[in-house]
Amino acid sequence: MMQTISIGNLVGGFRIVREIGRGGMATVYEAVEESLGRAVALKMPLAGGDGAVLERFRREGRVVNTLKELREGLWRRPWLCSCACRG
Repeated sequence: MMQTISIGNLVGGFRIVREIGRGGMATVYEAVEESLGRAVALKMPLAGGDGAVLERFRREGRVVNTLKELREGLWRRPWLCSCACRG
């Protein structure tokens, strides 16, 4: 079962600061990588996603990884992490 994410949660070494955006497949959070003290964007699929959604999420991670530094992991649900850019 996927856990609900709240501001201040520690997710796989990343402290959630705020929600940046939400779409049909995932939510993107501003977070701080605790070990390095750097701001990152952390994308997590919405709770309740089926196998097809999770496979699409992983495929997106592989594609994006070819373009920019991106890491993925699992903390009760998958996540993608990239550098945070203010815009």
